[in-house]
Amino acid sequence: MSKEFDLFLKTCPEAGKAYLGLFRSVMDAPALDRKTKQLILVAVMASQGYTPGVRAHVPQALAAGATRAELAEAILTILPVAGVNGVLEALPVVFEGE
Repeated sequence: MSKEFDLFLKTCPEAGKAYLGLFRSVMDAPALDRKTKQLILVAVMASQGYTPGVRAHVPQALAAGATRAELAEAILTILPVAGVNGVLEALPVVFEGE
């Protein structure tokens, strides 16, 4: 969990509890597997330039069976729509600790 999200949970506990419930219900929906959902989350966070979120979800995606190549491609997929900034910020995170 990022320090930013941890601060959100500590300073806004009711909103944090509601958000976590919503997040769980989305992640527990059955149509997409956990790996696919993590790839989507990483790509969307990259598109928003939210590197702490990318950093928090890359390990979860890897644990769900994603490869670093799949993560890199998910991030690259946002390029035509979101531009290069999110790609340049998020791509190095995928390969941290490799």
